[in-house]
Amino acid sequence: AFDELFLHFAEPAAWRLEDSAGYVFNHLIRRGLRLGIASNFDARLRPVLAGFSDLHPLLDAVVISSEVGVRKPGRAFFAAVAGRMNEPANRTAFVGDDRANDYDGADAAGFFTVLLDSDNRHPDVARRIATLADLVRVTPEPSPSARRRRSGARRR
Repeated sequence: AFDELFLHFAEPAAWRLEDSAGYVFNHLIRRGLRLGIASNFDARLRPVLAGFSDLHPLLDAVVISSEVGVRKPGRAFFAAVAGRMNEPANRTAFVGDDRANDYDGADAAGFFTVLLDSDNRHPDVARRIATLADLVRVTPEPSPSARRRRSGARRR
């Protein structure tokens, strides 16, 4: 039974993606933001992510705890995220749905943090959203220099 369950969660069909995900990710990418995925999972996550076309633009920036050898909320996990994004933590936003592992862990590591709190369990958190679509509203516009860096453009 364990083996079957283990294999089940290696399949995209075992997971669901919020309906607005494609719209949100494309909107943020068009604004010049670089997006990624960071998870306390294992290598089974890669084929799962590949099974969702809305996630394809994020696949070049995936950090999985089993691959970096430390789980969230460990500082080394978040250092790996900043490294993968090629930005320092204080110039990187981290959005997650777990207060301790995502929000508090990333905050302690110096990230701009946003809690996805769809059940309104953490009203004390200042930067929280109820849906992924709310990211469009709360994500600051990148500076012109950040847009140039991400696009590879250089000022002459």
